[in-house]
Amino acid sequence: MKFGFDDNKFYVEVNGCSREVRSLKEEVKIEARRLHALDSNLLLALSAGLDSQVILHSFLSQGIGIESVFFHMPGFNDNEYENVRAVQKKFGNRVTVYTEDATKIRKAVDQLSVELDINPAHAIHAYFCSKLPEGRNVVQGLAQPNFCVKDGKPYILHSYFDPDIGRKRAVEGTGRLSYNFLFTNEVMLSYLTDPFFSSMVRSWNYLDNNGLQRKGTKVKSLWACEVYVKPLQYAHLWKDHLLYFPKYAGSEKLTFWHKLYAKDNIVLIPLDEYCNLLKVNNTLSQRVYQLDGPQHNTEYFN
Repeated sequence: MKFGFDDNKFYVEVNGCSREVRSLKEEVKIEARRLHALDSNLLLALSAGLDSQVILHSFLSQGIGIESVFFHMPGFNDNEYENVRAVQKKFGNRVTVYTEDATKIRKAVDQLSVELDINPAHAIHAYFCSKLPEGRNVVQGLAQPNFCVKDGKPYILHSYFDPDIGRKRAVEGTGRLSYNFLFTNEVMLSYLTDPFFSSMVRSWNYLDNNGLQRKGTKVKSLWACEVYVKPLQYAHLWKDHLLYFPKYAGSEKLTFWHKLYAKDNIVLIPLDEYCNLLKVNNTLSQRVYQLDGPQHNTEYFN
């Protein structure tokens, strides 16, 4: 998947896969091998969440050494730091920790947010990546497709400001290459056709309209993969090779960066159409452009 602007309109470009797609676990391992052969200067941004653990395991389980980095802000992401130490002990890989006082770098991060036109919570990645050794490129976690439902129809959502694209732009804003596994066509299709994801889509009405939620509330479909699918899916595929920590949304106490930087650059692709685009010959590609008109009421920003 590629993204960009054409006549000031944000687009996502989808290419067909180059071969028959295997399971999600196999595709992630294939991509790890491809990246290792492509770039010998890789660093894994390790948060100790399931996504980054999956990537770490996909390299190490194939005998491919990869160094990891963690960005520690004492008093703000200490839970993540303790989790990283546990992951390091389990996997036995080298993790370099970069430590900064979040209150002291706040102005610099906010400035990067303006310069790179990204969410402040993602500009943190640009700040820390600027501290990495010269020539080192960054591998990010697996992530999940942004699944959402509109008028009862399932879509995959991309936005110029969503976390995956935002973090990629943040890293590349420091002059480094950024590798995101989900941007690979074969990984994306393997995820969209994975039994766990497909089951969630089929049963969405059960999650969306049941009597168990507090009155006046509903499940955010954009979080559905993260909350309902991922832990079960990963536990099924990777079993006890991963550590399953309680979930936090990013740096758990950085409230002054937990504001949404929202603009109208949203692409919605019907799920079936997305899968069909990925299944065609890889010599073909199609650009899907952002929605017309104001989009701040789209569920993504609610």
